[in-house]
Amino acid sequence: MKSFNKILTLFHILWLIPTLNLSLYSSSESSQKLHDVYLIKNRWHTGLIFKVDDLSIKNMEALRLFRNMKYVDIGWGDKDFYQSPKDFDLYLAFKALFIPTESIVRIEGYNYDIEDIISYSDFCIKFQMKEKKLTNLLKFIDSSFARNNQNKLIVTMRKAGSSIFFFKSKYSYHLFETCNKWVAKGMAAAGYDVSPAWIITAENLFEEVKKFGKVIRWNN
Repeated sequence: MKSFNKILTLFHILWLIPTLNLSLYSSSESSQKLHDVYLIKNRWHTGLIFKVDDLSIKNMEALRLFRNMKYVDIGWGDKDFYQSPKDFDLYLAFKALFIPTESIVRIEGYNYDIEDIISYSDFCIKFQMKEKKLTNLLKFIDSSFARNNQNKLIVTMRKAGSSIFFFKSKYSYHLFETCNKWVAKGMAAAGYDVSPAWIITAENLFEEVKKFGKVIRWNN
């Protein structure tokens, strides 16, 4: 009888092995899902573009305001320069670079296809990130927002029928802390081997991170 029970137990184990392997494979395959993230430069703006979905909303509180959008373009910069109604203000640009100033996070939502969004960019690099890398990047961005005494985000301005929001950031902006370095820090936080220390310009950033993605647009 004992021998029969052993044989029966062995039969059950052998029967379960294919199911266990399939389960492990499915779980592994799911964890390997890649998420597209785009780094763009458009004139004075350097930003990151990604989809608005459950993962991004879960890890970045501000995206709750963009639930009805397909993509968001997120950048960080000097408060006055970024919110100026002028396309370029020389005085504000000089002040932003040479005097430490308050900063903001700018988020613009889009309901266009990604090809249309990036069509006006000076350059665009596409990265394919696993969930862990993207989650780390989203958490880095979320940590850039200032919050009030009730731990709420601080909206400083809205534009274009509320498709663009500006939020107060907790950091200072100056020549050695630019939007390009901020993106580089985000890529480093995601897990890429990036050295933000000497990144000032968009061109510095491009050269530092292009090896981790695919350049899909480059107007030099």
